[in-house]
Amino acid sequence: MRLIQNADANLRLGYKKRIELGLIVSLCLLNVTFLTFQKSRNEIVIAAPEKIKEIKLEEIPQTIQRPKQQAPPKPTTFVESEDEELLDEETIDITDFDIEDIPPPPPPPPSDEGEDIIPFFAISEKPKVIGFEKDPFGVAVNKAIAKNLKYPDIARQASIEGKVFVQFDINTSGNPYNMRIVKDTSDGILGPSALESAQKLRFQPAVQNDRKVGLSNVTIPITFRLK
Repeated sequence: MRLIQNADANLRLGYKKRIELGLIVSLCLLNVTFLTFQKSRNEIVIAAPEKIKEIKLEEIPQTIQRPKQQAPPKPTTFVESEDEELLDEETIDITDFDIEDIPPPPPPPPSDEGEDIIPFFAISEKPKVIGFEKDPFGVAVNKAIAKNLKYPDIARQASIEGKVFVQFDINTSGNPYNMRIVKDTSDGILGPSALESAQKLRFQPAVQNDRKVGLSNVTIPITFRLK
């Protein structure tokens, strides 16, 4: 007896096989995917270290700073003070007689009534300063000048110091005359005060060979100093 093939039955049988085959393939793919993912998770990737570039140190030249030049001081304007108080800080030094740095003295003035005029450095017995007769000539002059000398207010306020050389002659009566300033380091600021004080000096005449004589070119250096 011959069997007759049913097309619908064959189709259902093939469909079932194809479903089974698809499931098998799907499971295989899923398994492969899972294993691949698990392997990638277990792998630790270590990055290669970057190559360190060579660092060059350059020497920086040292900069030398030059000191700034200070501007010259502004000129001082002198203002006379109305304060008449004497300051205890001012001192006036009157040094012993010295002819260094002094211009050559003028020739002795012509004598009056036959007076003998002798240069100061050549006299044997120096004159005495009235009021200080017991002191040596230099010490006596210092005391007499310091007694009458005033520090100019204009110089004191501007802190001006200096030295003034006053030169004069003495006649046979002991009176000084021909007063002049031969050197003033203060440019004329301290000179008038020094000259005024020197004009108040009075002397006992000098003696040479038991005779009263006049003197020429007596020089007094007067130093003005503030402390």
